[in-house]
Amino acid sequence: MKINIEIKEYASINDILSQLPFMADVDRVEYIEVELFYTCGNFVKGEIFALIVAYIRYLEHLNKNIKITYDPDEDCQTIKYAARINFFNLIGIEFNEKFNRNETNGNFLEITEFNADNLYDVIQDTVRIFQKTLRLENSILDCVNHCFGEVVCNVDMHAESQSAGVIYAQYFPNAKKLSIFIIDCGIGFHESLKKSEEFKEISHEECLLKCCEKGVTDGSGKGIGLYHTSLFISANDGQMKINTCGKQLIKNNKVETVIDTSHWQGSIINLELKTNKVVDYQTVFEGYEPLTFAENEECINEKIAELW
Repeated sequence: MKINIEIKEYASINDILSQLPFMADVDRVEYIEVELFYTCGNFVKGEIFALIVAYIRYLEHLNKNIKITYDPDEDCQTIKYAARINFFNLIGIEFNEKFNRNETNGNFLEITEFNADNLYDVIQDTVRIFQKTLRLENSILDCVNHCFGEVVCNVDMHAESQSAGVIYAQYFPNAKKLSIFIIDCGIGFHESLKKSEEFKEISHEECLLKCCEKGVTDGSGKGIGLYHTSLFISANDGQMKINTCGKQLIKNNKVETVIDTSHWQGSIINLELKTNKVVDYQTVFEGYEPLTFAENEECINEKIAELW
């Protein structure tokens, strides 16, 4: 099987999904050639490379014989950016980096894999980067710390993915916007929620509309992670998008809608946050008081001190 992925200027997650074969078709073949096409100089979004990493990781989990081909123009800025955010490292391709790996200065978080073994370290390290480089207002930092952690932990708890999850983030300083992507190749929201007797007949669209409601769970959690995240998104005047099972939820303080997209068996969660929008921490969590970022750091430091 040959999979051609055309990376166009400003290509979105949905643009890339439309080019990926349905996983049931992939299961029938042993050899897969993935060919990447791009135009040098075009602006490309880092999240599409994060998606391709997650896809290739899943193919590897299926024990497929994979060959990846592309035009290795090491002087092209487009492909240099892919290399800088660890795309080639993660898919096992040697790339001659003709550039210095300068600090990100908070403008992006390289594509990072997570699993049950490094889950909490990745969460804390990621939020530390946001704290250090973006200088977020404390209420936003605390909300990001908790909600980002909840979403990533939900992936680990409910997705049942056999391959690693992937995180990528991009900061847009002019717009004062932070965009975070959490991608997994698990069973998807629909199959997860159907485990609950209450939701065993739920449709794909209803599943996405219900997933942010308080107490909605497959039975293995409290059902408050996405609920509090959606409250934070609304208070922050941000936006959340969730792709799963051929649908995409788009949710902000004005719109909640589900549209049809190409199928992705796991989930892709995109949190778009305004870094200069102050939020009321107590309102977001309705009196429930999760640990703040500073309290989390204090607990970690105490545990490190105990080890010494």
